[in-house]
Amino acid sequence: SLSASKSVATEAEGDLPATYALEANYPNPFNPETVIRFALPQAGPVRLDVYDILGRRVTTLFEGALPAGWHSAVWRAQGVGTGVYFYRVEAGAFQATRRMLLVK
Repeated sequence: SLSASKSVATEAEGDLPATYALEANYPNPFNPETVIRFALPQAGPVRLDVYDILGRRVTTLFEGALPAGWHSAVWRAQGVGTGVYFYRVEAGAFQATRRMLLVK
């Protein structure tokens, strides 16, 4: 969706990353929002989702094509409770998941 695509920023500076990467979110623990950074060595389709502790998808932060480079998405955790959440990026054959803590 158009609104979801606006939530990812592409960093203009620096060399292209050599490998895929999913960084730790910052800040963590967080309230009310956190930034998730990831790297794409080549352009392609990307999906970035947030899941709760039971593995249910809470939201899709981004789904669509992105250029190679470093990207960041902001999760504004509205309407969800304190607890552990997981964010997962899928890009081509690459998949990675990390943990974050929302404290209200």
